[in-house]
Order: sequence, then structure tokens, then C-alpha cells
Amino acid sequence: FFFFSFLLAVGMGRKAQTCRFPVTRIKKMMQADEDVGKIATGSAHIISRAMELFVEELVTKAAAEATARDAKILAPCHVKTVVEREVTFDFLKDLVAEVPEFAAKPKRQPREPKAKGEKADKGEGKGKRRGPKRKADDDDGGDDDDDAAAADA
Repeated sequence: FFFFSFLLAVGMGRKAQTCRFPVTRIKKMMQADEDVGKIATGSAHIISRAMELFVEELVTKAAAEATARDAKILAPCHVKTVVEREVTFDFLKDLVAEVPEFAAKPKRQPREPKAKGEKADKGEGKGKRRGPKRKADDDDGGDDDDDAAAADA
């Protein structure tokens, strides 16, 4: 299936699309082998498209695995599961061998609702305040008798 979709996407009368992987880097990697001589640009474009389809297939299946496990984040363990399950990705088994297995996280305990008027502890809250600093609470807009008495003392 993967190879058939690759053949459909690569050629068969389609116009050349922009490559998502850099063709010059692909050429350099191919020429790193001593047996490879000159490389036509068209072949590097085909390799680029093949890489794109490969990554798309791997990520789509890993995302399905993450969804099946009710995960919100795609983790390396999801990719490892796909590589171990699918015969197409057997050549990647050495790369994912050291990735830790999926460990089920304990579910969080729901927070207890706070009573009205009860202030949040110092550690809880929305985080950093944004905007300009506010003046101190001693500036209540009323009499400055308290301030003057404190200054006299």
C-alpha cells in the first residue's frame, strides 16, 4: 500500500511540487557513498517525496496510537509501538529499542472546590501578573492622616 501510494504521488503526469526536504542535503547524503557518482536533480526530488510520504505514514499511525490511548501528546513510545507492530517499519526497530515502553499515568485527583471568599494559596493562581505594577494598597484615596501619623512617629 505504501509503495503504491508513493507511485501515485510521485509521478504519473503530475507537475513537480516543492520539496519539503532539502534536495541539496539529500544529494550530499547520497554522494557520501563512494559507489554513487553524479545524481540527477529529479532523483533527489523523488527521494524527497518518498521521505515525505514515509514520515506522513509513520506519524499518522503514531497519532492513531496516541488517540487510542487517550494521549494528548504524541510521545516516542507511540512511535515505538507502531514500529514494533507494523512490518513496513521493521528496519527502524534498532532505533526505537531504547525508547521506554508506554507507562500508564495515574489519573489526577479532581480538585476540591473552594468556598466563596476563600483566597487561593500563594502557590496556586494564574501565574505571573502581566501589565504595569500597581501602587501599594496604602493609597486608598482617602485621608492621609494615617500616613502623616506614621511619619511623625
